[in-house]
Amino acid sequence: MTRKAPQTPKLLPEQVAALDALDAGKTDFEAGIDPAWLTDADFVAARNARRAKVREEVLRRLDALATKAIDALEAALEDPATKVRAAQVILRAAHLDKPERWYTGPATPAQVRKEWERESLYDAL
Repeated sequence: MTRKAPQTPKLLPEQVAALDALDAGKTDFEAGIDPAWLTDADFVAARNARRAKVREEVLRRLDALATKAIDALEAALEDPATKVRAAQVILRAAHLDKPERWYTGPATPAQVRKEWERESLYDAL
């Protein structure tokens, strides 16, 4: 069985430029995101896919720093001057494992449309 190559979203050049601007750290406004594009499943999917890549990179970098951070917190727990603050940081960090916090949305136009359909069904109830 042969697999089909993933479909490339049909984006306008200005949409691609806006996504590139978002990748460079611009806000939606600064990137020139047209609100009408947020009803274009191809654009939304491409935007979500790029957001997912950024989050993956952030998580990879955080993962690489986690051991050093834990070592520093452990050392801070031993110092009476920083013990309480270190404990607060550790306890607060324990709540960062909630998957909904990292949800980036669907990454293909078909998935975007499916999510929109599901949302409109809930809204109709």
